[in-house]
Formats: sequence, C-alpha cells, structure tokens
Amino acid sequence: MYKKLKLIALLIAISFTFACDDDNDADSLVLRLDDDNLSAPLLDANIAHEALVRFSSSLTANHVDKSIARVRVYLSTVPNSLSLTVYGEGSSSTPGTALLTQTVNTSSLRSNNTWYTFELDQRVAITGDDIWIGVTAQHDQRVGIIGCDPGPAVTGGDWYQIGSGNYQTFRNYTSGNVDINWNIRAEMELN
Repeated sequence: MYKKLKLIALLIAISFTFACDDDNDADSLVLRLDDDNLSAPLLDANIAHEALVRFSSSLTANHVDKSIARVRVYLSTVPNSLSLTVYGEGSSSTPGTALLTQTVNTSSLRSNNTWYTFELDQRVAITGDDIWIGVTAQHDQRVGIIGCDPGPAVTGGDWYQIGSGNYQTFRNYTSGNVDINWNIRAEMELN
C-alpha cells in the first residue's frame, strides 16, 4: 500500500511539473511590456485615443519564427468604437506602415474590467524589426477605457496619440503625472 501511495504521489508531482512547464511555454508566446492591470486613465469623450506599445527589435529578434495571431487588451470600459492596428518599424517615436488594421464589433463585448483577446484577420509575421500595436478607442463619455499597470513606464510601453496629433509617451502627454504601461499584449504562434 505504501508503494502505491508513493507511486501516486510521484505521478502527481510529474503531472504538476508538466502543467507548470506548459504555462511557461504559453508565456513565452506572448510579447508584453506591462504588469497586471491596475486601472485605466480617464480619456476625453468623443475623440479617438490610440494607446500603443512598441516592441523593439531587441525583443522581436528572438521570435522571427513566429507570427502575431491575436492581440490581448484589458478594457476597463467597453468603448463605442474600437480598432486594432499592427504597425511595422518606423522610428523610435513613430510607428511605421500599418501592416493590419482591424475594426472590432463592440456590441459583442459584454463586460467591463476584463481582458479581451482578439483574433487577427491575418497573421503578422515577426521579422526581427520593431513592431507597434495600437488600440484606438472612442467613447461618448469621459471614462477609462484601455487598461494599464501601476508603472513605472518602460521604454515602449506607454505610447499615445489623441485624434490625429503627434505620437508621444503618455508620461509626456500628462506632463509626467501618469507613469504607466498599457495592458496591450501580442499573442504569437509558430509559423
């Protein structure tokens, strides 16, 4: 009986180890610059706000055998309109050419304060160059829409554009008062 219990305990330990390894593998297929969600900055009503993250070539170089298949975003409030854009390399302060832009049907988004994973209409190959991911949202009220972590901001984690204005860090936009990273992540798949 003791040998059976010992064997069962060993099998459970092996199963647990494999489960943990699977979780680590899943994390290795996600590009992210943020920590867990804390909040969402208030954004003015009736104007498009684009929150962006820039994954530099130093992050993407190890993933040239993969493509971006999904974008994961924390939405504090479901907006009236939402779109996703994956940009190629531009400069260190401006995204490049839009590789994919996709509108999201917000009427299908039912819950506030949750993570949403959006399947892209087409995969975007990772070439080892910078990749920017933008989430553009608009609401008819002044509310927090796109989630953020508690900060401090890391390089590439807090890019922002309001309307058709210039790209800038959210820190710069708020005169250094808000120091966060957007809850925007790229889920990858092997090519």
